[in-house]
Amino acid sequence: MDSNALVEFQIDAGQRLIRQLVQDEFEVRAAFWVKTTEEGLWFLYISTPLIEQRGLAEAYRGLQASLQRLQGIPLSLSDIKLIGGTNPITRDVLSILSRHPSRLALRYGGKQLGSMTIEEAYVYPEHFYEIGDRRQMTKEDVLRELVSLMNRGPGILHPSKIALRNGDTFQGLPFSIQLGSNQRSVIQFVADGEFAPRIVDVDDIASIE
Repeated sequence: MDSNALVEFQIDAGQRLIRQLVQDEFEVRAAFWVKTTEEGLWFLYISTPLIEQRGLAEAYRGLQASLQRLQGIPLSLSDIKLIGGTNPITRDVLSILSRHPSRLALRYGGKQLGSMTIEEAYVYPEHFYEIGDRRQMTKEDVLRELVSLMNRGPGILHPSKIALRNGDTFQGLPFSIQLGSNQRSVIQFVADGEFAPRIVDVDDIASIE
């Protein structure tokens, strides 16, 4: 993987893979991109207890099966490293997540995970790989995530799953935040299967995945 700064297509690809793994019942304890000091390259680390339960070879076979189901994803097995659920790197990442609970991904500027020296890391939030998660985002979380999505760089952009507080869901790409009536913020989305922009009050959004 390119040694430059982590870019949106890599982040999106990692997120797509995580969702596919969860769908395939491949248990994920943590998932994060790491740029190591030794190699100076970005790798996607996925922590799974399947290594302790079934062995490393079986875990990689499961990973490869999920990866092959994703057409055109810009990831290969050489970009991904599997580690066990009891690995010291896993413990450090879980500790970071417990100290900074959020539904949003976080960038970690520390210099070490386990015994591995790093330049930086990008850690996916736990709800990406928690089966059956139903927690709702705060309005501030929603706005931060929307701004992050709209600031993504050029390239292939994948729609997010938008869950509304009334239980409805849709797939869409946000492209505008406007101040509506009564000083309420409204979001415009390009929604899958819809010709006109979908307009949603930010207070009606429960989660974005």
